Amino acid sequence: MRTVSFINLKGGPGKTTLSTNTAVAFAQQGVKVLFIDNDKQGNASSFFHVNIDEMEGTLAALYLSDAKAEDVIQKTNYENVDLIPGNMYLKLVEITLMQENNTIPRTILIEKLASIFDQYDLCIMDNPPDVGVTVINSLLFTDDVIIITTPHKYSMDGIDEIYRQLKSIDGKEFNIKCLFNQYISSDLSFNYKKILKEKYPVFESCIRFNRKFLQIAEEAKKPVFEVSPHCGFSQDLFRFLRELTK
Repeated sequence: MRTVSFINLKGGPGKTTLSTNTAVAFAQQGVKVLFIDNDKQGNASSFFHVNIDEMEGTLAALYLSDAKAEDVIQKTNYENVDLIPGNMYLKLVEITLMQENNTIPRTILIEKLASIFDQYDLCIMDNPPDVGVTVINSLLFTDDVIIITTPHKYSMDGIDEIYRQLKSIDGKEFNIKCLFNQYISSDLSFNYKKILKEKYPVFESCIRFNRKFLQIAEEAKKPVFEVSPHCGFSQDLFRFLRELTK
């Protein structure tokens, strides 16, 4: 099973939209996908119409109880996509594990998910904008880290810090690559991409911004490519997927 983590230390770059759309697109090509919602906001879980208010049956239960992977994996409304949902109990995970241990427990997710590795082709993880206990666990379980950024100064400024934090995690070499989202064709955007490519690996694909169809898709809890298969976002998404699978 290949594992891919979407991450950024700043909110609002579109991680959840890209990760959920990526999961469904692969699933529709026959890829068996496990999606892990590692963000306490639970927006990805809501996208997949899985909303759980208690800890039981969620990612938090893997950390704080004797639950097994099979106990928390939920079916979604999409064939070939299963979900380990996230909710506000992930905040309790951070508080509890940091209080109980002098060092951050790093291998809980690896150990808990070992039994289901062979059941899926791909695992996609949507991470919160921080590097806490659950993010470190997800990263140590990850093959590919995709840093989502936008062609704006504040988003760009955070990439150096993400790399610094990723490199500080001992015992893991990451395959890291940056992806521009909410891209608008302009000299400024082009220059931002040029500057970033001089420092880090960057996907050639850039996901164009289309407010109308993004809003419609968000309200309907559908992938953008189901709402408008020919819009710029949808075309760019599939270019990105082809790059990712090369």
